[in-house]
Amino acid sequence: MTPSKATDWHSLAEQASNEMDADKLLNLVTQLNRVLGEQEERSRAQRRQGTEFMTFSAAV
Repeated sequence: MTPSKATDWHSLAEQASNEMDADKLLNLVTQLNRVLGEQEERSRAQRRQGTEFMTFSAAV
């Protein structure tokens, strides 16, 4: 994860924690959910690649 991505979700979470307008809060939470979902998907892909490498290395 790049530092800018970490800042993105931290910033969104902070903004959401202070937001009083329901529509703006929903927008922020939606964005936060998207960013965290993308981060999770990248993390899963990296774990799959690591597992595939280890399996290939063991087979060789």
